[in-house]
Amino acid sequence: MFGKIPLTKTLTAVADSCEAAERALRAEIQNKHEAADEELITRLFHGELKYALRKASEDHLISRAFERDVATAIGGVVNVPQPHELSIDLFAESRFHKRSVESKTGGDFGLLIVRPSIRIMSDWLEITMAKQGLLCQAKLKHGKNGTL
Repeated sequence: MFGKIPLTKTLTAVADSCEAAERALRAEIQNKHEAADEELITRLFHGELKYALRKASEDHLISRAFERDVATAIGGVVNVPQPHELSIDLFAESRFHKRSVESKTGGDFGLLIVRPSIRIMSDWLEITMAKQGLLCQAKLKHGKNGTL
């Protein structure tokens, strides 16, 4: 049996944190910062995202999702350490770009995920660390009635 393990639940946990950050920011802008410009909104969003990812990491939401992905994929077929042992150091974070970086990349901040890349090889797992990055550019968009 050969193949890569899909990390669907793991990536969903990260995406859920991003959505939670956006919901929190929308509420904060509506309640406290109606006249906020794009730069302020970007900084506020980064803070919300950093908080949401840190909380998801500390609450082990990401590592538990990873454990479920591994358990689902291997289903007892492969002799490996407990998925918990593989997930101990998993976390996600967001880092704000300095203006010098933004001017080169066009991104306001980056989301870097360092995660295990796992392949099932006969009766063992090949595990390497893979980096995936997402360059994020914030844009301010107003609805028909002027709301964000």
